[in-house]
Amino acid sequence: MPKPVITPEASCQDDYDGSSLSVHEAQQRIIDAVRIVRGREKVALRSALGRILAEDVLSPVDVPQGTNSAMDGYAIAGNDLPAEGARELRIAGTSWAGRPYSGVVRHGECVRIFTGAIMPAGTDTVVMQERTQRNGDTLIIDNATRPGDNVRTAGEDIQRGSTVLNAGTRLQPADLGLLSSRHGGDSVSIVACEWPFSRPAMNCVPWENHWSRA
Repeated sequence: MPKPVITPEASCQDDYDGSSLSVHEAQQRIIDAVRIVRGREKVALRSALGRILAEDVLSPVDVPQGTNSAMDGYAIAGNDLPAEGARELRIAGTSWAGRPYSGVVRHGECVRIFTGAIMPAGTDTVVMQERTQRNGDTLIIDNATRPGDNVRTAGEDIQRGSTVLNAGTRLQPADLGLLSSRHGGDSVSIVACEWPFSRPAMNCVPWENHWSRA
């Protein structure tokens, strides 16, 4: 009488499942199942979260747009800094963020300046206010500041025409903030999108490759 024989099936205890797909065949099945995206759709920026950019996004402006102060203090010409000790300068005016000083700062002068304010003509350095002493229209500075200190140059963060978001980027909240900041808040941003399998994975591209007001 023949002995009973068990033909085992593949299980999780086996080193290899003979009925499994090869890596190449599995990859090919995935490739065959992918549908190429063709169509495009325009959506508002606030609706673009989680979408995928179809083209590079270029900045239409420099960021910051103008050379400005990184500190509250006094804008001066670097060559007015004392080599040692301290010296006096005449305060010629004030440069506010959004209301710049319109004159030219001359040798021996300075301008009161606030963070984000455009640097006045004739200046290239900001002495932070904590390193100064003011007596009426006279300012006393020391030699602790170096020429060019505390200044942000135009385009230092992003240069006009440079790529700020690359094609293939899935848009995150920070990306939407970056796009919105160029023209201010919810009033901007129409983007064009391509349809894939599901709406959350849409491909997006800036309309005509620039931001425009809605």
